[in-house]
Amino acid sequence: MRAALWLMRRFDVSEDLMGDLVEQHRHGRSIVWLWRQTIDAIAKGVGTMITREPRTALVVAIVSFCALLVWVDATWAGYTWVMVRWLAPMIRGFDAFGHPVLSRYPPLVQRLGWSWWNVYAVGMGLLWCLGGALIGRYAGDRRSGSSVVVAVLAQLPLVVWWGLPLYRNAIGYIGREAAHPMDVQLVTLTALVWFGIPLATALAGLSAPRTKRQALA
Repeated sequence: MRAALWLMRRFDVSEDLMGDLVEQHRHGRSIVWLWRQTIDAIAKGVGTMITREPRTALVVAIVSFCALLVWVDATWAGYTWVMVRWLAPMIRGFDAFGHPVLSRYPPLVQRLGWSWWNVYAVGMGLLWCLGGALIGRYAGDRRSGSSVVVAVLAQLPLVVWWGLPLYRNAIGYIGREAAHPMDVQLVTLTALVWFGIPLATALAGLSAPRTKRQALA
């Protein structure tokens, strides 16, 4: 029940409505009923925010969309530069498992610099999630949780656009041969794009402090 009340407060649900829901829950209503009412109240709050403050909602959506687009393109450019200019020239061969052996670096550094960053794509995926979290923080620090929802919804076209090719490539690799590194890389990136970025945006936005919250426009 505490989580439901916390969410409703983040979405500026009225204290009268929250008190009524808590009272009915204490008089026999199930926790499922409480959560259903919570989701309904949040959805109505988001709709009210969009209709009453369309300019604010539009600004939040544009900032979220453009910021994520620039962030992902910039980090991808940086990733490509690191691969071409730094990692690729240091490859002096491959081990029995097909992993490259980097000159002048111990095995642990090689694992972190190659497998973690390239094969498993964790570094790139986490950078993208970090961008989503910064956007969520920006939206959540200035408005109610409704602005965070608007920010997440604005990102969905990009998330689908980036995730579909990764998913299709992952399906093509899975089952082609046992334990192919691309299986892990593409599945990991697909999950981080489709689920990691929106979740990072939502969690960072909803956990933002309520101080200094003001209109974006």
